[in-house]
Parts: sequence; structure tokens; C-alpha cells
Amino acid sequence: MTVTKRRFALSILLLLLLTAVVVVIVLLPSFTSPFKGYEGEKVVEIPKGTTIAGAARILEREGIVANRWSVRLIFRLRFRNRSLHAGEFLFDQPLSPEEVIRRLTSEYGLLLTLTVKEGENLFDIVDTLKRADWKGSDRFLEAAQKRTDLIEDLFPGAPSLEGFLFPDTYRFARGVSPDKILETLTLHFRKRFLPLWSHRPEGFPLTVPEVVTLSSLVEKETAVAEERPLIASVFRNRLRKKMLLQCDPTFIYALRKDGLWSGKTGSKEIHYDSPYNTYVQRGLPPGPIGNPGEEALKAVFSQTESDYLFFVSQNDGTHRFSRTLEEHNRAVYRFQKRKRVF
Repeated sequence: MTVTKRRFALSILLLLLLTAVVVVIVLLPSFTSPFKGYEGEKVVEIPKGTTIAGAARILEREGIVANRWSVRLIFRLRFRNRSLHAGEFLFDQPLSPEEVIRRLTSEYGLLLTLTVKEGENLFDIVDTLKRADWKGSDRFLEAAQKRTDLIEDLFPGAPSLEGFLFPDTYRFARGVSPDKILETLTLHFRKRFLPLWSHRPEGFPLTVPEVVTLSSLVEKETAVAEERPLIASVFRNRLRKKMLLQCDPTFIYALRKDGLWSGKTGSKEIHYDSPYNTYVQRGLPPGPIGNPGEEALKAVFSQTESDYLFFVSQNDGTHRFSRTLEEHNRAVYRFQKRKRVF
């Protein structure tokens, strides 16, 4: 080989090395540094049977990683003995390609969707988490009883977070802790409740715990929006007259709370001795019996006035309201075919 050819070959080699160095310098951050190319949070679905190459394309397109090649290379080097999970994954913070792959190869990275419906209580939420096969479901109730510091300023001495877990649909990574779920739900409660509280009518007589407790009773008694203010007025009227509220959902909650609910509603269940049972205790229960939605809260804040003291289901989702016991008994006979006083 002539000197000229050697110099040419060396030049080519140096050019290739320089190119490789430049490529490494340019691409290295995308291989090692956390990246977030989307706003807020992002849910990414990895279909069943997706290869690592296909997953890398999806991740790059959704802004989870800066480039697909980092995912493919790191997977081949460090995760080739693992399998990708199919399903939905939640991303809400910058992650390195290695952290992204760890999430995709771990069931804890899969999405947990939690829907809390208006009126549902802690026991309902636990049931939902169990149906979702979330591994933290057995610890959720205990955490909700311990983390009352989250609402200490709103409800000093609260027995649990019952009533302060705002109904909505939430999304978490499956590796989320019970504390993180509770923090998210109570924060959402604050965002929706505090504006209502700050604009409450002048001279509003109820405290925050009383508002939430009364709202939870209203929420459990009716799903009809226009009835909620009237239901609230009935309870307020009975409270003023020191009458028993006799709200069915309270004795059911009392039994569920003590692990004794069997689905029966006989005399024994109705008169179960508990501070939550408004058939045996006057006044409001010591705390909410469920988690009220915004409309139930608004119904209590509205302070709608009426002279009703009774209501009974008309078996079509609505209620018949009565001013006197005599009127109420007639309504019970008509709609329930039996004489039972609320």
C-alpha cells in the first residue's frame, strides 16, 4: 500500500471515529437522561404481542423517550431476559429509558384506574380495588383510618378519611401506595369543596364535618338532583325538632363498619346500637357514611327551606314528601304497601 493510500485510509478511519464520537455525544443524553416530551400525564397502551421495536416506536411517538434506539439498545443489553407487559401504563414524570423499560417489564407499572362513585364509602372503594386486583387493597382501609392528618384542619379528630375522598375517576401506576391514593383523593376534595365553603351563606350554621356528614346522608338517599335540597331540608327540620333522622343508610353503614352487615333489614338491623345509626341516636352521625359528590354538597349549602318532615320512596327513583305523620303513613301505605315510619 502506497503512502497516499495509507494516509487516505487513516483519514477515513479518523473520520469514522470522529463521527462515532459525535454520535455518542449527541445521543448519549437520550440514552441515560430522564425525558418528558408531553404535558401533564400520559397513558400509553402497549398492545398484546408488541415487540420491543414496536414498543420503542410507541414510546417515542408519545414523547415518553427521546428516541426509540435508546430503548432497543438498553433492552438488548440489560433486559433481554424479561418480557414486556401488555396493557395501559401511566407516565407523569421524566424517566430515563432504563426506568421506562423497568416500568414496562413490571406489573407495578401497569395502570390502576380507580372510580369512586358518588355516595360510595371506604368499604366500597376497597371492594373496587380488590376487583382491580390491586395488591395494596388490604392495606387501604387501615391507611384511611391512620392518615387523618390529611384533613386535620377540616375535621379535627376525624375517625377516618370517610367523606373526604372526592368521587371521580383517578389513574395511578399499579405500584402506587395507599398513602399516595389517599393524598390524591383528599387533595381533589379540597379543590372542589373549599370554593363552596368560602362562599357559604352568611351565618351558615354548620361546621365542615357537619356539612360533609349531612351531604353524605343526602347523597345516599337520592340520586335525583332536584330532590337533594329537599332531602337536606327534611333532615335539618328534624334536627331542629330533635327528632331521630331515621336514615336507612346509616344503620347499614354502622353494620358494615363493624363487619356485621348481612344484607338483611329487619328490626334487629334497624335498631343496631351504634353512634352511626340514626334510628337509635339523635343528631348527625359522628362522621360521614360515604363520600358525597359536589351536587350533594351544594344541596346542603343551598339551605333550601321547606316544612317537610318525612319522605318515602315512590319506587321510581323519586320520593313523596310529607309534612305530617298522617300524610306520611298514607304515602307509605300507597307506595310501600306497608306501614313503616321513617
